[in-house]
Amino acid sequence: MATAEGNGGGGSQYTHGMDIARVEDILTRLAKAKQNLAEVQTKADAAARKLGSNWGGADASAFQGEWPKHSSQIGNALQSIERMEKAARKDVQEQRQASKA
Repeated sequence: MATAEGNGGGGSQYTHGMDIARVEDILTRLAKAKQNLAEVQTKADAAARKLGSNWGGADASAFQGEWPKHSSQIGNALQSIERMEKAARKDVQEQRQASKA
């Protein structure tokens, strides 16, 4: 059974169990944020490619050489968010099953 304690901020802080509806809502927002980040990565990659054809010299070469590392870091963050989201959704399903028992 889920138990909550007030946290003084108008919400609840669960000490046992899960508020399934709230967690699902938060996971939906996390999925949207992940989608937004993926769109930012796509747009930033496109902008970086355009820079290559509109900017020359040592600084431009340095930027073009560095960008793939930064884009990869965004990709790694997206993968981490995906793993965390999947794990949390699995926990929601387990909580739902436990609540039925």
